[in-house]
Amino acid sequence: MKVHDAPEYNDFEDSIWRPMAEEWVKDGSQSGWVFATKVLPSGTDTAYAAYSADIYPSWDAAFKQRSTQTTFEKIHSGKNYQQTMNKLPKLRDLARRELWVVVEQVAKK
Repeated sequence: MKVHDAPEYNDFEDSIWRPMAEEWVKDGSQSGWVFATKVLPSGTDTAYAAYSADIYPSWDAAFKQRSTQTTFEKIHSGKNYQQTMNKLPKLRDLARRELWVVVEQVAKK
């Protein structure tokens, strides 16, 4: 992400997107979610200041259509989906989207 307003964008990811990711993990459509901000290197040549990653349990899950709005309305009842999502362009630009596959992993059980 090319971030325009770091404090507000970090808050958006924490208060809006993280609870939605938790719901997707709970329902099994995702295995995990990560939001990270870059610390170093820094400076005007830094292309991206943050990234997020959706982790899927299968290829089917990665390509399955799902309604972000439906999950938003379930998790954030009382908030307006369009008004909330319309704030995103002021906070960040989605500079790039990539699909990676994990080849090897070591994790504590």
